[in-house]
Amino acid sequence: MYAMMPTDRAGAVRMTGQELAAEVNMTPTVFSRMRRQLVEAGWLEQSDRFSNIVYYRLTPRATGEENVVPMRRAL
Repeated sequence: MYAMMPTDRAGAVRMTGQELAAEVNMTPTVFSRMRRQLVEAGWLEQSDRFSNIVYYRLTPRATGEENVVPMRRAL
């Protein structure tokens, strides 16, 4: 769901948890619990905080950007 939503320059989805929960017909409590699990698993990370509203974005792991190419020694 976070991958399909519009983001700001930092990649954060600028919608509250309550708005996102309503978007997928979920209670805010269940949505919050699931989002916390995604943060713990390394798929989402906190991007910004404004007062008591926290915005999240996908991590490089979630977007596939966490590809590390091992360096080779020059001959």
